[in-house]
Amino acid sequence: MQTGPGIEFTDLHIRLGDRHLVRGLSGCVEPGEFIALAGPSGSGKTTLLQVFAGFMEASAGRVAWSKGDAGQTGKIGFVYQHLRLARQLTALKTVCTGRLGQMGPFESAFGFSRDIRNGAYEELCQLGLRDYAHSPVGRLSGGERQRVAMARTLFQKPGIYFVDEPVANLDRANAQLVLARLSRESREAGRTVVAVLHDDSQISLFADRVLRWDGKAEARWKIERLRERTA
Repeated sequence: MQTGPGIEFTDLHIRLGDRHLVRGLSGCVEPGEFIALAGPSGSGKTTLLQVFAGFMEASAGRVAWSKGDAGQTGKIGFVYQHLRLARQLTALKTVCTGRLGQMGPFESAFGFSRDIRNGAYEELCQLGLRDYAHSPVGRLSGGERQRVAMARTLFQKPGIYFVDEPVANLDRANAQLVLARLSRESREAGRTVVAVLHDDSQISLFADRVLRWDGKAEARWKIERLRERTA
């Protein structure tokens, strides 16, 4: 099975103002694994996620990506807490936009193909949004919009996912649906998943490892393995 890129971090320091969020953290995100970032509000989970993704620079230390296998290279998918959705687009068109980066200018000038529309619809169905495919995003609830954003990112088929509290607005059943879908991306498709999560039961059920804030640890964070990964 092909695997997405991994991330190695060495002597990582992250400081915001006079706050040290990370002090000398070293470790890795293994290619193709599902790793959770967990900790209380204000501990720096989102900041750490953005540093891993390359959207922010660390104060000191090194973050390096492995290339991943062919077909699982550097392309990333990122789901923000603030979802960045165009409210006037339908849910279906929003998910279709996940493929814009893979379409040439000639192809994109004529809109989305039937295959792309069908694939986007299937992603919506898998996240329980079959009946909302043609609804404008602005008319959906917060939880429905969160699932649309997740479906759009899943439809990109990136080598690695960075997702910031992807189930914060969801009830337990829909949260399980989203996290199970992400878990399949890791375990069946070999894609790497780095997710900020709060619920320990969800972390135990879906993550391979957890990078957890620990105020008593020298680095402020500790990595814990939850399950052995199978080939």
